[in-house]
Amino acid sequence: MGLDGAGNAYIAGLTHAKDFPTTTGALQLANNASDQGTGFVSKFAIPQGGKLLVHDFGLSSNLSSAAIPRGQSASATITLTPMNGFYELVSFSCSGLPNGASCDFSPISIVPGTTTSTTTLTLTTSGLTSNKEDRILPGTILALAGLVGLLGLQKRARATCVIAVALFLGVLVLNGCGGGGSSGGGGGPKPTTFTATIVGTSQTTTHTTSFTVTVN
Repeated sequence: MGLDGAGNAYIAGLTHAKDFPTTTGALQLANNASDQGTGFVSKFAIPQGGKLLVHDFGLSSNLSSAAIPRGQSASATITLTPMNGFYELVSFSCSGLPNGASCDFSPISIVPGTTTSTTTLTLTTSGLTSNKEDRILPGTILALAGLVGLLGLQKRARATCVIAVALFLGVLVLNGCGGGGSSGGGGGPKPTTFTATIVGTSQTTTHTTSFTVTVN
């Protein structure tokens, strides 16, 4: 069997039938061979006005966006919709995740039936770290540089500078810990936003669906 570029099917084989079906314009209209049979090639063309059915599938998510507290997880339902009797095994994976984020599927693969099927995606952010250290580090380097400079000062001037540096370090620590107040004051880690892309892969095709994730 084989297909041409227009979707017409060709079948080659051997027949013993004296009434093998043929159509007008065929190269040979009757089986004149002996009992050993004769070879044939038949073409099955798409009728004029007919439509070629493509076996395929679609993916969709019940989420368009999600907000996840840093270090926690969220779930989404991924729906696989078979089209025209699609029956191939479809396996799931994720792409576009930052370092520290991961995803799991249950189940991780599906063989579609005659109706839609679903898998549950669990997106985990426990590996994403806070960026507090990033804000403390530059100021700490400046403070250390200031301490080195103190070595060349007079005793009284040195004492004054030590107090100033200590106050400066105290402010850095408070800022790095969210300002020390109960309201947070914007001192927490900056939100991380990315697009989670869910990939469904079969033997013959691949489809995706995606949603936006904000990790606070």
